[in-house]
Amino acid sequence: MIHLIGIEHKVQYMNSNWGVAQTTKDNWTHYSSIIEQSIREIQPSVVAEELNEKWLQGLNGAKSILKSAKEEHEAQTGTKIQHIFEEPDESIKDAKGYKERETIRAILKARIQNDPPPEEVMAHVIAHQAQIREECWADAIKDYSDNEILFVCGDIHLYTFRRLLAKQSINSRIVAQGIGVNCSCLADYQGLNYALTNDMFEFESCFCLGKPIAL
Repeated sequence: MIHLIGIEHKVQYMNSNWGVAQTTKDNWTHYSSIIEQSIREIQPSVVAEELNEKWLQGLNGAKSILKSAKEEHEAQTGTKIQHIFEEPDESIKDAKGYKERETIRAILKARIQNDPPPEEVMAHVIAHQAQIREECWADAIKDYSDNEILFVCGDIHLYTFRRLLAKQSINSRIVAQGIGVNCSCLADYQGLNYALTNDMFEFESCFCLGKPIAL
């Protein structure tokens, strides 16, 4: 079973020396408590998260809250839990054809000869591009799929990643969602709504994947 926690990514990592708003500190505390409780109750063999280790190392001493919590749990209980940074490097994503938001925007603009609506851009990222990365996540944990896995990902992926897991006959459940989500994340949810409204998840191919179809 994969136990999922949906989050705004800025809450995933911290450095106590950073000067941040109280809201951020409160989000760190809230997230930490959920992680700690989940590890105690689920007793996972693996904890994994949508985060790239090399990228994190470039943030002036930032630490993964999930990794720190699992290490503290190990120290207290003597158990061993594997931690996996799931997000692939840029070179891997490029090799698999993954396109970032700005690339999708440029492709759409060239097709319609106008600036595309932000929600349409995000819809392609969410409905079509996300699966490329999510397949990397699923591959990284496939050897542990018979165990209990605690998985932290961007809140939108609670919809898209669960679809992929279901297709692979892997059971999943949502432990918590919306952690740290605020109005700055609105574009993502508008993109998800656009994709759902226009049945974009049902497309087997799309121009954004390099397989043109008529939209």
